[in-house]
Amino acid sequence: MKTYGDYLDGSGWTNALVQAGIASSGTADSFLRASHLTRTRHAHQVTALVLAKLQDEAFLHAGGVFTDEAKEAWKLEMTQKSPTFQYWDTVLNMELMGLMFIRSHREGNFSLYVECLKAIVPWFFALDHHNYARWIPIHIRDMESLPASILIEFEENGCWIIQKTSNRFSSIAIDQAHEQNNAIVKGSGGAVGLTEPFSLHNSDELLALDTRNVLNESVVNTVRTAYSLGKDQYATYFKEVIIDRTRSIHEPIKKNLLPLFSRPQAKSKTKQAGKISLLKNDVALFSHLYIVLQHRASDMTTFFSHENHPFPPSLSDNGKLRLGKKI
Repeated sequence: MKTYGDYLDGSGWTNALVQAGIASSGTADSFLRASHLTRTRHAHQVTALVLAKLQDEAFLHAGGVFTDEAKEAWKLEMTQKSPTFQYWDTVLNMELMGLMFIRSHREGNFSLYVECLKAIVPWFFALDHHNYARWIPIHIRDMESLPASILIEFEENGCWIIQKTSNRFSSIAIDQAHEQNNAIVKGSGGAVGLTEPFSLHNSDELLALDTRNVLNESVVNTVRTAYSLGKDQYATYFKEVIIDRTRSIHEPIKKNLLPLFSRPQAKSKTKQAGKISLLKNDVALFSHLYIVLQHRASDMTTFFSHENHPFPPSLSDNGKLRLGKKI
């Protein structure tokens, strides 16, 4: 859920939850970090329900005939046209996948559990959650390589989850059961404020849900390519680490640092700005050293005979080696 929070942060999702009366401002912000699992899951359930309802209404408003094929064709057309539509359609798909993952535990459906993991793991690669990106593929491989006798116990007898009551749809993961037991030892909404994200489909820009701020092209590109990028990285990692074994599992995974709502691509400093910053540092350095010279016996000529730059200006341009030109 923290991965979902990274993708949703800055999109206006938390403000929509506050306006809808689902949570206070502080609680809504905590959903981005999944500080409280049950409350966060409830927020994602409400979000999935509302987005699905709003998308259906937008489809009917567009004059479409309500069939699965017609709706999928409409969604494909709108995602190609509007990055805002694609972003919230992606969020809806993420929410539904998360709920399917929870369902696999509640029903003890082991096959669904493995398939959900395969669908979710590309996001760990795309959004730089490297601990999960490193070990979830190993876990998937282990679950797909179980001996037949254990696989039967998992698929038919549900021995991979905990059933604490006789109620249907109440099974939980083993680690969650451990956390509940630890808690024993240690002694909420509506959807009124969720504005219509799919009504923005006429815009060819990516807009924040609450402020209507326009995001730059780098964030649009993330919306278009994040999942496919993570999927490709997952496939490469699985092949090199698990199948071919040409790469160590402990080898660092390069970060993507994809621009998101909460972290748009920063503007790079110009060469002039870099020089001004360097000169300011020089002024501060000389000021301190001049004060020191007032209280110590020192020769000014000797003082200025030493370099005070981290790199020689004659050979380097702000740390970058100057290259000669061939004649």
